[in-house]
Amino acid sequence: MNSTQTQEITFRKVKFEESSLVARFQYDMAKETEGKELNQQEVTEAIDTIYKNPNLGFFLVGATAEEDKAISSELITFSHDIYRSINVWWFQSVFVEKQFRGSGVFKGMFHEVEKINKDNQYPLRLYVENDNTRAQQVYQRLGMFDSNEIFVEDDFYFNDKKVYKHTDQFVFSLASIQEAEQLKNDLKNSSLETLMNKKMTSIENTLKSIDFIMQQSDFGGIFVVKSSETSQIIGYLPVFYEMSDWRNGIQIYIYDLRILSELKQKTNLVDLASSFMYFLKKIYNPKIRLTNIRWMIDELCPFKNTLVEAGLELGHYRIYEKNKF
Repeated sequence: MNSTQTQEITFRKVKFEESSLVARFQYDMAKETEGKELNQQEVTEAIDTIYKNPNLGFFLVGATAEEDKAISSELITFSHDIYRSINVWWFQSVFVEKQFRGSGVFKGMFHEVEKINKDNQYPLRLYVENDNTRAQQVYQRLGMFDSNEIFVEDDFYFNDKKVYKHTDQFVFSLASIQEAEQLKNDLKNSSLETLMNKKMTSIENTLKSIDFIMQQSDFGGIFVVKSSETSQIIGYLPVFYEMSDWRNGIQIYIYDLRILSELKQKTNLVDLASSFMYFLKKIYNPKIRLTNIRWMIDELCPFKNTLVEAGLELGHYRIYEKNKF
């Protein structure tokens, strides 16, 4: 065991003056793992934004006990599982300096998050490269499991070349209070069918989550899909926002798409998905610096092929979760 591995490491939240160092960690990680060169100034600005807005998440660092020098970092962001009616914490941007890898630093950071999460007992999630079996084994030893979910995405911060077909047959908008009540009634009547293989633990949990999201407009939203011809609501999409430290902008996560069962066969789903992507990128909110859109879907769900046909790409990650402590 070398000298770096015998040093005591402590874990704490990042200090404001460490934002440039953590930005350098992210730059090194992006280049090493994905061959991407980040803009360090933008990453530093994003870290500062998260530090000043704890509702967006928080950074943890591992630091040498003797010098209190940061040698690792990770970002925790927040989301919500609409079908379990529970918040979720996501591990993001995990980095350990090379000389400290293999010495249990990530395990220590993971357990520190578990301590912070002790009273909440929120599920913990992360995503990992499909072919990174070594990391997946580490996560499994920490009690995580493969959720069999993947991303289908458009990361236009790094490559904005996709053009989405826009049709005038659909109208998208954030749900009003009255529209949210209608959606809840449709759920109670089992009139809505999922296209993304999401499994509801109970209708009651989903109804609670709709109320939660409607009250947390800075956290996410529920979009309704209407027929432009009849103005009838034909479906809805719950989405959540996340601050990306790599991109210094907002990522949108789409957790489900539900359509009225009676209209599923009559609806062109490729056009619907493509039109919604066009709406989010070009129309929804020009004040938001939107950098990436991810659909989180069961890997065996055939709707992923519909999304690819609409112009999105299959992500190269697997999603792991721990929900028992």
